[in-house]
Amino acid sequence: ARLRPAAVGARTAPVAGKRRRRGRGGACPLDGEAPQSALMAVAGGVVEHHVPHYDIFGHQHHRAPFKDKHHLLEQDIRHPRWLGAPPAVKTRAELHQARHKGRVPDSTYDFDGDGVVGQLDHFIGRCFDQDNDGSLTRSERSRANKALSDGFLNKYVRGLDSTGQVGRGCAVQQRRGVITMADNTQDISALTYPPHHNAHMHPPNGTKTALDISRKAEAKAQGAQFGERYAEFCAPVCEPAPPNHMTHPRTCPVSHISERAEADHQASRVRGGLLPQGSALNPERELKAVGLGHVDEPVFGTRSQLLETRREAMKREAEALAVKAEESCVPLSVRQAEVYAKEYEFRRPDHVPM
Repeated sequence: ARLRPAAVGARTAPVAGKRRRRGRGGACPLDGEAPQSALMAVAGGVVEHHVPHYDIFGHQHHRAPFKDKHHLLEQDIRHPRWLGAPPAVKTRAELHQARHKGRVPDSTYDFDGDGVVGQLDHFIGRCFDQDNDGSLTRSERSRANKALSDGFLNKYVRGLDSTGQVGRGCAVQQRRGVITMADNTQDISALTYPPHHNAHMHPPNGTKTALDISRKAEAKAQGAQFGERYAEFCAPVCEPAPPNHMTHPRTCPVSHISERAEADHQASRVRGGLLPQGSALNPERELKAVGLGHVDEPVFGTRSQLLETRREAMKREAEALAVKAEESCVPLSVRQAEVYAKEYEFRRPDHVPM
């Protein structure tokens, strides 16, 4: 292969006292001789400690295609990356699988036994996971159960993440050791401030609005009472009217002649041995009225049973009437035959004596 002096990888210092000469192609050949190793590397031979040299575009460098790396042997490189152990995660798929497995909590974190590790379960498990391996051993689980039975969660306040959007005007704060929110400020004030000297007294009006309404109602009542007294004091005195049939009506023992006639009629019924007033023929049935009385065990519990009983009674009555009619009533065919016989006998002539 034909070699170009400009493609030699290792440059040599120019010889003192000599100048460089330019060729026709614009290349700058070296005045001194190139190293034999560089020439062999360019020619394709095997040279120790020389590696290919590439540019930023991935092509082999046109001016220095090989580089000498023998200086790396003189450096103290204890653990080069290419001589180390292979990584635990070799591919991107294994990396995603490992990340997904790390995001799923272990079943030993399930303290409520619902089969799902919730926020509270994960918090308790992380509090007692001393080795931070994502799971609880038997000793750690027993220690966590004992702490929960001793009131471990009483030291914490839950539900603070559900207060709403940030900056809505009701931020969660902690003042004097008490957590305050938008809806419990009045309740926890008793825990931070001592009660007032007259806190045991309950005023009739708890708010200023109630006080204003009470004062207005009291003023209206006083004005109404004053107006009634003034109207009573200034009421006109009218002259009394003479008595008449409307102011002093006349009362009589008998207001109408029909009352006297009714009394005479009732007296005559009593003299005859009857009751003063007429009574029903079947009081047990006719005097019945719809009421609210409760019957514990009625004869017919439902309307369907009553109608069914009536229907059966009507059937039996109809059958009895049919039997009675058969016994007492002569059939039409018999009656017609009897009529025909009587007519025949009526038309028969008398016997003439011989």
